[in-house]
Order: sequence, then C-alpha cells, then structure tokens
Amino acid sequence: LIWLGAIVTLVVALMMSFTGSILPWSQDVYAQTQVGSALAEHIPLVGGWLKRFLLGGQFTGPLTLGRAFGFHVAVFPAVTTLLLLTHVGLISSDAMRPDESGRGTIAGYPDLVVRHATLWVLLLAVLVTLATFFPHDVGQSLDLAKPSPGAAHPAWYFLWIYAMIRLAPAEMLGIPATRFIVIVGTLLLLVLPWLPFVDRRGSRVTPVLAVVALVGVLGLTLYALV
Repeated sequence: LIWLGAIVTLVVALMMSFTGSILPWSQDVYAQTQVGSALAEHIPLVGGWLKRFLLGGQFTGPLTLGRAFGFHVAVFPAVTTLLLLTHVGLISSDAMRPDESGRGTIAGYPDLVVRHATLWVLLLAVLVTLATFFPHDVGQSLDLAKPSPGAAHPAWYFLWIYAMIRLAPAEMLGIPATRFIVIVGTLLLLVLPWLPFVDRRGSRVTPVLAVVALVGVLGLTLYALV
C-alpha cells in the first residue's frame, strides 16, 4: 500500500506540473501544451479521452486554461494532501510494527511525524528560495495570430520522451516512432505498481534497475536541452 500510494502521488504530481505549466498562457506554453497533449493522445485505449480531458475539448483554447486553473488550485492540492496524509499514516503504522524484540523500529508519533514535517518544511524553504531569487520567465503573451515557435517541445519533465523520439527512426516495427515509444513507455509504467508483488523479497535487482532508469532519464533530458 505504501508503494502504490507513492505511485499514485507521483502521477498526481506530474499532472499538477502539467496544469501548472499551462497557467502562464504564453506563446511558448501554448505550443508546449499542444505537443504534450499530442503525446498523450498516443497512449493506448485512453489516449483520445485523456487529450480531451487535459485540454477541456478537442483543441487548445480558453477552456484549457480554465480547466488547468481549476484543477491546479483546487482539485490536485486536495488530492495530494489526502494522499500524503494517507502515505504518512501507512509509514507510521509500518514503523510502529513490533520487530523480533517486540518493539517498533521507531515511534510513529512524535518521532516519525516530526521527521516528515521537518523534511517538508526544508523542501518548502528551498522551493520558496528558488522562486524568489530565480523567478520563472513567463514569456510573451499568447497571440493566436502569431505562428507557434519552430522548435516547440513538451515541458521539461517530458523532455526525455522528446529526446527518444528525436533519436529514433521514423518507424519502429512498422509503427510510427512517437506512438511506439509512448506505448512501450506506458507498458513499462504499468509494471511499476506490481514490483512489490513480483519482487517480494526485495532483491538487489529492483534498486539497480531503478538507478539505471533514473540515469537514463536524466541523460536523455540533458540531451534534449543541448
């Protein structure tokens, strides 16, 4: 349950990042939104529905901005708060479970709660500091009469997919490269929730694969930025 809760929280965080990236509603953001929704459309079975859900319709427009604002400031923060509280509760319950000596590894309250609260406050301080001293450039206001930027790309957290598409040939196994990569990526993400059930003993293979995947994503992201 702790692992599954973390996976759901990660998905909500990515969706919140997507809605937040739309809010500046600039010329670059408009192009990024079109590229990101086009990638989502290639997801098997739910791609078309997901694109319409993200955009508030078939095309990027005012409804997209309204929907992004509503989800970003109300729905996703509420869901994230509920998920985090549940996650901490599960971790506390697991930490207080008696070990072989009959004692819990750590007291859920106040020890574990204080540790989590301290970490969250530190992360919030770092976030506020970065936002204060390194503000994000909003860019030019949206003007639909102007052409979209020639080198449009998705938001930074999807740049690794963008890099794979750039490196791939036009077709892979008879399928357009973009669709093939999104399909394979979706299938790999669907494997994540099942890892604790497949690797119940916690072998060293899973952490190694996680590190390799993380290094690969970071490397592809840096390649896309160059």
